[in-house]
Amino acid sequence: MPRLKLTVSPREGETTLSVVSRLALRNGASFVQDFCADMGVSWRDAANGEAGEIHRLADLAGLDVDGLAAHSVVRVAHPGYRVNKQYLTSKTLVRRELRVCPRCLCEDDRQGGALARHGRLEWLVATYRTCHIHQVPMLTLPDADYPRCRHDFSQRVRDHWRCISRAERELVPSSGLGDLETDIASRIRGLGGHDHARFLDLDLMCRLSEDLGVVLRFGASTYPSKLNRTELARAAEAGFQAIAGGPDALTVAFGEIKVASSSPTPGFQADFGVLARRIERVDHGSPRYAHFLGRLTEFAFNNYPYGKGDVLFGRTCPERRVHNLASAASAHGLNYSRMYRIAVGMGLGTTEQAERIEFSTADHDDQLADYAACLSPKKSADHLGIRGEMLNRLVSAGLIAPRFDLPGLNPIYHPEDLRLLIEPLVGQAALMDRLPSGYASLVSIGGHAKCRFETVMLLACDGKLTSLSRLNASPKLDGLFVNLDDLRDQLEEPAPSGITRNEAKRLLRINSSTVAWLIRQGWLPATTVKHHRHRRPVALISREALEVFLADYATLGMMAATAHTQAIHVARRLEDARIFPLDLDCRLSKLYPRTSRLEELFDPGRIPEPTPS
Repeated sequence: MPRLKLTVSPREGETTLSVVSRLALRNGASFVQDFCADMGVSWRDAANGEAGEIHRLADLAGLDVDGLAAHSVVRVAHPGYRVNKQYLTSKTLVRRELRVCPRCLCEDDRQGGALARHGRLEWLVATYRTCHIHQVPMLTLPDADYPRCRHDFSQRVRDHWRCISRAERELVPSSGLGDLETDIASRIRGLGGHDHARFLDLDLMCRLSEDLGVVLRFGASTYPSKLNRTELARAAEAGFQAIAGGPDALTVAFGEIKVASSSPTPGFQADFGVLARRIERVDHGSPRYAHFLGRLTEFAFNNYPYGKGDVLFGRTCPERRVHNLASAASAHGLNYSRMYRIAVGMGLGTTEQAERIEFSTADHDDQLADYAACLSPKKSADHLGIRGEMLNRLVSAGLIAPRFDLPGLNPIYHPEDLRLLIEPLVGQAALMDRLPSGYASLVSIGGHAKCRFETVMLLACDGKLTSLSRLNASPKLDGLFVNLDDLRDQLEEPAPSGITRNEAKRLLRINSSTVAWLIRQGWLPATTVKHHRHRRPVALISREALEVFLADYATLGMMAATAHTQAIHVARRLEDARIFPLDLDCRLSKLYPRTSRLEELFDPGRIPEPTPS
């Protein structure tokens, strides 16, 4: 084949189609397909990277065949293509439109005119939306009009040069973009990509960057088709930053998606939106996806309520790591609505989260198992053999505490805590065949001793009730018995000073009704206290009060006792002396105001001194 005298030299990163188009322009052809036909080359096969046609073009133009072949778009398997050893698909390779950077082309034109204007390999990638050199948006040229071929780069640029020149002046550089495009350009030109993004081929890196970025920036409910090119560019840049940041940055990005999700239906699929939907349709067994799917599913299994054996994207969850309300309720045998209140009460979630409450199994399963094993107050009281209100008394006395006392729920008690209360008492209780008289149940004996149940329990737990007994091997509290006198010995206090009603009756020589009447009238002030042993209420009158009373009054009984005669004789003699008693009810003993005339006739007597104890 004769070699052309008028040829061109490929520019750095130039596509093969751009080289052929410039070659046609250099040789004065208006249409690249006509030029190829004249040269005996199939333009269609050359556009599809057919090796034979690329070889003929290289021979024709005196160019390096390996360089042309590397920069050709070669179909490898539907819908796959290979460009300079980089794998792309119909989703990521632009074939039906021509996109250019106006500033790059204008710089080419200033350096070498129309023949210097060339297409770059990175411009073929759909995700390349911003020039990585000038940070300006890529310009999509209008569709080619027949007979212009859409792959005729140089002629199409000539056709729309005025539009390109105007865009070069008007386009404004974008900030915060370009890292993704830089990586695309580096890869497709064979210079290598970002270290942390190398686990993905170019096609996957572009697609996953965009899908991940859409969810990151715009939420799970957003469809990429609803976004404009600027929004897609920013989304893809955000996704690339997460991927290129390494495993930790990718995990952080997944976490941001989960936290930002506002889906009313909680779950991985709802939170990850378009990313989850796209991955659902790919070959989960393909080694191309293995690394990314491994990281994504590991995050899902660690942060979403997947159970052991659940399958996500072809990966099986080895064990449950996160509970939601339903799984936690099922695992621990709890009611779902109660599980919600438990989770809120334990601080595992808030009322605003509602059904989206999720928590770690490793951190909280033991706590929930503890809760599920606990007993309600009624069952706890039955377990102890006492009434429900007695359980509250034990709690007030500090003898037992609820294992959980959550807002909006009844306090509950763990069987182990109940056992620790009963077992020591059972251990110190003597096993007997029958109970001697004077014994009563630990639960009821407080009524006999006029003390509270918790007081009896405190004495029993302190080991002070030596008569503690039982009739069977494993009794409840109502199966433990105590001698009443033993309990009273422990409760007995020093006897308070004062005179009881009976003692006042004996000392004043009056009947019980009179003593009661004097106390009611306040003539004998009395204080009600508990008896030091039997603990029943008892009224005590001070000796000083009796002395004050006797300083003003004398009783018929005391005068008769002092005179060693019957009271009727004393009363008749006083009546003869015109000394009369107080006008009291006939049921009351006779009381006389103390006067000198009275004392001349009869000595009213005095209270005997107390006998030293």
